[in-house]
Amino acid sequence: MRQVAKKCYEDACKAAGVKPDTFTESHMVYTPPDFNADTLVQEGTQFGILKQRSQLGEDENSLLEFCYYGLKGMAAYTEQAFDSGAEEPEVYGMIWEIYDRLTTTRTVADLLELGEFIGETNFHSLRLLDQGGTQRYGAPEPTLVNTTPKVGKCILVSGHILPDIEAILEQAEPHGIHVYTHNEMLPANAYPGLKKYNSLAGHYGGPWHFQTFEFSEFPGPIVMTSACLVEPRRSYQDRVFCRGVVGYPGTVHIPDRNFKPVIDCALKMTGFEEDDISPSPPLTIGYGFDAWKGVQDKVVDLVKKGAINHFFVIGGCVGTDGEQNYYTKLAKATPPDSIILTAGCVKFRINKLNLGEIGGFPRVLDCGQCNDTYSVLKVAMSMADALKANINELPLSVALSWFEQKAVAIMWTLFHLGIENVRLGPTVPAFVSPNVLKLLKDKYKIIPIGNVEEDMATMLKQHAGGK
Repeated sequence: MRQVAKKCYEDACKAAGVKPDTFTESHMVYTPPDFNADTLVQEGTQFGILKQRSQLGEDENSLLEFCYYGLKGMAAYTEQAFDSGAEEPEVYGMIWEIYDRLTTTRTVADLLELGEFIGETNFHSLRLLDQGGTQRYGAPEPTLVNTTPKVGKCILVSGHILPDIEAILEQAEPHGIHVYTHNEMLPANAYPGLKKYNSLAGHYGGPWHFQTFEFSEFPGPIVMTSACLVEPRRSYQDRVFCRGVVGYPGTVHIPDRNFKPVIDCALKMTGFEEDDISPSPPLTIGYGFDAWKGVQDKVVDLVKKGAINHFFVIGGCVGTDGEQNYYTKLAKATPPDSIILTAGCVKFRINKLNLGEIGGFPRVLDCGQCNDTYSVLKVAMSMADALKANINELPLSVALSWFEQKAVAIMWTLFHLGIENVRLGPTVPAFVSPNVLKLLKDKYKIIPIGNVEEDMATMLKQHAGGK
């Protein structure tokens, strides 16, 4: 990846008629002098947030951190798009421009402009990620996913990386091993190019933070393909396999896509036996933009007839219990003539609710991973075009849970696209200063979540001619 980026830089310089700077490997990789906890603590005192805040001031530091987190999230999406076979030199160029501007941009106004540019770049990264998945595996399609385990040997695959689960499915098939998705890997069940494998057995478990007891009970190896690994318990630590950037002491790291150690582990374990199995209702997924295009005319007709009067986007990164229950309560409070679009792992707060149907459509439409946010945005843009309205004029309300850096990248993308009245929760991130929060409210009309009943009343009133 570093060599690809270096070549893109050199090609861009050549095209511009300028001499590229010379970069060595040491310029491209940061390695602490002695990689241990004491050294990292010392580094933190020299370069950490508190030092930066003392140099810049609270508000400038707050926005700079906002940009840093957005860049990290966008870089993750870009890397995952590259892993799926989709890339554009122009996007790499935008990323290098962001790096350059981060070294000099310090005023509040300039940082806001930079943040929106990060959001614009992230929109292209999400587009590439969508392109990579659909070109490689076909467009996701509405699918009823089995959640009841099957008798037999098994592997559990968590995370986001579709090429990883593709390799596992292919290697597990000759051995008759059942492969289950976990957490954000759930949408893999909707891709035709992955559904073709008999080894794909369905989905097991809920959101990432349930994994300590779900992994303990799963009778086979677990593969983590991306972030969201919780410190494994000793009872299952030796059967956790990590890929890519994921790792933890005591787990096994798979350096490439040769999953023979995982296959061998699955064959040695008992797998699911008859007594382990209890029936569980299926999940409906696969309502990304490509599926939406085939039904949009019918949806628009239902809107014009008054059968559908509101759309809600409830998405983002799910956190632990407590305030995260807001999103479950919000979904339950939506009126029966409304549709919910969801993406990201917050879906596990609402995807088992029985909210009925409208015109043959489930009221909860699962659009995929947080990686599939592009699909949700395209659905909203397409609906705005079909109804000849500005996206902020649609009967559309957005409630997001922002829990990590990918969610911050998506927030900058929403700001770049001019999408207003986004409700954010469950809490305001610690890096957002009071003045910056006020600025975001004034400039982008973001709204911290509050009481479900009051929030719902306000959402419905906003799109009924009220304020």
